[in-house]
Amino acid sequence: MWLAPLANAVTANGLPVNTQSWSYRLAAGADLSAADFRAVLPAQSLAAGKGSVLVGEFYPAIPNSTTSGATPAAGSSGLTANTIAITTGAANRTRYEVIRTGTGDIDIAAGRDVQLRNQFATICTAGVRPPNPTTIYAAGDFVRPVVERSGSNHPNQGTLGAAQQVYATQWSLAGGDVPISAAADIGRFTLRGGVVVADSSRQLPNNWLYRRGFVDPATGLFGEGGVGVSGANSTTNVSEASASTTSWIDFSNFFQGIGALGGGGIALAAGSDVINADAVIPTNARMPGRDAAGNIAPDPSKLLELGGGDLTVRAGETIDGGVYYVERGKGTLFAGSTITTNSTRSPSVGILGTSGLPPAIIQSASPAVYDPATWLPTTLFTGQSSFNVSARGDVLLGPVTNTFLLPQGVNNKFWYKTYFNTFSADAGAAVASFGGSVTHRLGVTLPGETTPRPILDAWLLDQNLFTNTTNRASYFQPWIRLAETDTTFFSTQLTVAAPTLRSTAFAGDVNVVGALTLYPSATGTIELAASGAIVGLQPSGKSQVDGRNVTVWTSAKINLSDADPTAAPGIATPLAYAAFAGRTLTTLRQSGLDPFGAADALFEKTGAFTGQAASTVVKQSLHGRSLLHAGDAEPVRIYAGGGDVSGFTLFAPTMKDTSPVWLITKLPS
Repeated sequence: MWLAPLANAVTANGLPVNTQSWSYRLAAGADLSAADFRAVLPAQSLAAGKGSVLVGEFYPAIPNSTTSGATPAAGSSGLTANTIAITTGAANRTRYEVIRTGTGDIDIAAGRDVQLRNQFATICTAGVRPPNPTTIYAAGDFVRPVVERSGSNHPNQGTLGAAQQVYATQWSLAGGDVPISAAADIGRFTLRGGVVVADSSRQLPNNWLYRRGFVDPATGLFGEGGVGVSGANSTTNVSEASASTTSWIDFSNFFQGIGALGGGGIALAAGSDVINADAVIPTNARMPGRDAAGNIAPDPSKLLELGGGDLTVRAGETIDGGVYYVERGKGTLFAGSTITTNSTRSPSVGILGTSGLPPAIIQSASPAVYDPATWLPTTLFTGQSSFNVSARGDVLLGPVTNTFLLPQGVNNKFWYKTYFNTFSADAGAAVASFGGSVTHRLGVTLPGETTPRPILDAWLLDQNLFTNTTNRASYFQPWIRLAETDTTFFSTQLTVAAPTLRSTAFAGDVNVVGALTLYPSATGTIELAASGAIVGLQPSGKSQVDGRNVTVWTSAKINLSDADPTAAPGIATPLAYAAFAGRTLTTLRQSGLDPFGAADALFEKTGAFTGQAASTVVKQSLHGRSLLHAGDAEPVRIYAGGGDVSGFTLFAPTMKDTSPVWLITKLPS
């Protein structure tokens, strides 16, 4: 665990900021006769079982009934610390094995594989702390958020390890790079039935990347973001002087995979496959909240953001699942064969349990795996960044979204729930398949349901929801829990993606499964081009209807929003649950209020011309006061070179004559 503060302040020992940590060079199967320290021997020259970098040890998914189960409502006994520690007779072992440093680099080369072998195995750089977190531009202009439970001064949530409950907020900068190469595979694995098989982390960035922000609706100034009455600091209430917008990393809860957490880049290069090798490059940020006179209003120009870097993932064969996050920088993914996903990305308990659902509508009962149409594909998180994704064969891709729109992790606290987005106007993804089809899987239908839900909603619901029932993975893995008991109110926001999507299939179709709303931007656009067809009518899962086993099909909906971007929750207009729930703990601990009522109205286009949805009031909320795309000369392009455009609804803003919507099908040869 990251039990102690990250490192000394930036001036420690008088050393430059980027020289305060060791760098590591690890080579498995090294060619000792080579001048290049990264040179490795060919696999045929290595002894059997040699030449891999193995991080962590294999262990059972559920070690025993006393440390893996949990009952959150009654105070969970399945604490992270208990799950990490294994006691076998007189021998004590820990599952938490990592390769980590601060400002140094971690350079890894392997003649065979680089394997993360359990849920706590990670490789990351963290950077170094700034000297005074309460000073951004002037002393005391930032108030450090309260998250840790210290004695009785904070309501006891009782769901994670003790160390995580007292882990204070931290910010960092000058982190090192993480280049990793393997002649074979890079990924996360486990041991099942004596065979090494693929595994995956159930974490998403919102589980460890926290945020805070609360603007008092009565004053327009940053409000007090604590629990209780103004200025309270009793045994049951804690209050902050100013809850200005901020984001930070909970290093004690980072188990997702490979990270450059304080700045720096990541480069993964596998001769064969990259399998569920989550790679993340977040930033951390602080905005001034006070001056000599008291609390001040948000000022986006004063946000101090630290970190960021570029991500490159190259697989000789397949990129198989995984989550990739670049907040500020550029992301590049390339596969020599395909980009796909696997059964470990099923929105079910997987190897943690079994399923009682009918075999005809699921993939497997033990382990519990749903139909392949529901598996979460390679998923991208972005902010002020763009991704370039390509493969020689088929590409299966999930959402391209923003972590701050998702529910927050449980240690970010129920009573501090905050939502905003960090999309830049040019954020987005360009996707290309050079020899196959491109499929954007954005919606799925779970067993027992008949209508699709956003695919991230399905994942959050069955993996991460705060619950005391064994049919969700979070029952067994408290580190993936959310500060939510229900995800119903997120259904619209979880369809919101980065402003631009360009998708091209040079030798196949473009398929869209589910609903997609592109975040409003004056330069945002949607471009779909296929040598074959563009198809929106797609299977989204299997279910039962009137006792019959059926495959559920859904039509796609694409909304290139022209709503007012400033009306959506942003860093200057964070949406705080406390603004609706007040300061009553019993209300704050629930998910019974809809914080997105006004925000959802920006994106809920129906195309209706009768009824309430056709009213002027409703229509006005869907569009900005000015024509957002008035200066945009680029058209929306929907090209199907050899097939039909079918099965989806497209909402495109009214633009100038120089910027029309082009739909072209069956181009002449």
